[in-house]
Amino acid sequence: MNAIIMAAGTSSRFAPLSYELPKGLLNVKGEILIERQIRQLQEAGISDITIVVGYKAELFHYLADKFNVNIVINEDYNQYNNTSSIIRVIDKLENTYICSSDNYFPNNVFIDKSSDSYYSALYANGTTHEYCITADAQDNIISVKVGGADSWYMVGHVFFNKEYSEKFREIMIKEYPNEETKKVYWEDVYIKHIEELPPMKIRYYKPHDIEEFDTLEELRLFDDNYINHTGSKIFQNICSILQCKEMDIYNINVLKKGMTNSSFAFTCQKDGKTYVYRQPGEGTEAFISRKSEYFSMQIAKQLKLDTTFIYMHPTEGWKLSSYIEDAKTLDYHNPENVMK
Repeated sequence: MNAIIMAAGTSSRFAPLSYELPKGLLNVKGEILIERQIRQLQEAGISDITIVVGYKAELFHYLADKFNVNIVINEDYNQYNNTSSIIRVIDKLENTYICSSDNYFPNNVFIDKSSDSYYSALYANGTTHEYCITADAQDNIISVKVGGADSWYMVGHVFFNKEYSEKFREIMIKEYPNEETKKVYWEDVYIKHIEELPPMKIRYYKPHDIEEFDTLEELRLFDDNYINHTGSKIFQNICSILQCKEMDIYNINVLKKGMTNSSFAFTCQKDGKTYVYRQPGEGTEAFISRKSEYFSMQIAKQLKLDTTFIYMHPTEGWKLSSYIEDAKTLDYHNPENVMK
């Protein structure tokens, strides 16, 4: 048996912590998420572990020495989906666990082994946007659809037995050259070919057997250290300018990524106002003069051309602004926009 841990993604919904650190490297209740998962796999007797990395890949390299795991780099992580990760370890698929680096298992889910392929599932009361599962009386998954209500949904780890791996490998190698396949999850390939593949069972878990944090607010509910001690320099920057505490920063929403920066909106409980924090993209200092931009921002504020501007760091380039409701992006092809 072996295991593959997927850790290449940017976890963009987990702003702003993901701007500084991959989600799998967060310290949750005193343990690094991916380290906890590696230990659980090893405790279950699984020593052949491969980690597929991409975003901030260099931060994962220490794991090779610390845990004797294999590191595989996915250079396409930023333009394609996780099919681009699974294709890089396609030859490793045997009796294999496929895991996500950011899951937290209170109890070791890998101890209870199975000869059947399965996908883990939790139950959603009410509506959900997750991948919802329909299974037959023998717990074989017969269909999966995105979104539903009062349904079991895919979450956490997956197990492929050797028979399943051989057929899935054949299909994935054939499918991957298609540009559309590169842009979807490997689960979408599974759904498309579900009738051609050997049966995969659903494995039912109770609430909180598998913890997954899509947002900082969800993590704060699980680990209250994150209410006021995120360890994030971005939070420290905001607090220094707004003279607030980390717990005052909430309602975080990622905004559309620009050509050179990432931004998120948030509400400050101290004054009830909504703000935008801009984080410069890595390497942008090579072609953008932040010093010049800082000077321009100051002049624009003085001339009252930009009434939203609050602060910009003159060398690091991060910026804090007031949020504008219903703002529209400049359309260069619209004469009225250009005139304004």
